[in-house]
Amino acid sequence: MKPWKAAEYRAAKALGGKRVPLSGGLGAPCKGDVEIPGWHVEVKYRKISATMTMFLEVEKVAKKEHKKAILVITEKNAHGQLAVIRLKEFEHRPKMAKED
Repeated sequence: MKPWKAAEYRAAKALGGKRVPLSGGLGAPCKGDVEIPGWHVEVKYRKISATMTMFLEVEKVAKKEHKKAILVITEKNAHGQLAVIRLKEFEHRPKMAKED
């Protein structure tokens, strides 16, 4: 299995969703990589990421303090804020209610 596809399956499992085969393709049930009611989920697989580099620095300090890491990214004067955490930590949250 290709690494990017394995990443999509891992994300789907952690999020309690279902991987979408051929996402974005004709006939796909949704355009995202993982189907979760009320959410559009894309899974990116990259060789290097500035976000990951920043997160690893935050995580290093957090580990020394015996804490979990959260990186909050704020773009100057625009777009609000993003929170970056390890997916395994996100898995321990209360599960999202399914829409009827």
